[in-house]
Amino acid sequence: AAYRTLVGEAIGAICEHLVDGYAGVKKASDEGRAQMSLDVKTLQAALRKLLPEMAPSMAHVEDYLRALYLPPQELLAWARAHPQYSVRHRTALVALNGVSSGLKKREQQDLLDSLAKQDG
Repeated sequence: AAYRTLVGEAIGAICEHLVDGYAGVKKASDEGRAQMSLDVKTLQAALRKLLPEMAPSMAHVEDYLRALYLPPQELLAWARAHPQYSVRHRTALVALNGVSSGLKKREQQDLLDSLAKQDG
């Protein structure tokens, strides 16, 4: 039981560090976002091979990466529905999505201001 708890906590920490790393990305192409997803799937497959009895989940990271594909108008609702991500992670997601979707600086700032009010 202690082993399962320890491994579960370690996988949770890995997921949090991945989200933290992805939150540091300033600009990502479609290919870059696809590569992020592929990296997570590859890591998950390796963990399943290493820990077949545990079937580790990477849902925390996968949910964050899926949000990168949302249209800007859906981001605030996503951020509201996912309070498990830090304010910094949600703000970075809005900023990266805004850059990737071609929002003008003013539109992006309005979206960030709305997110700040939501977290306020």
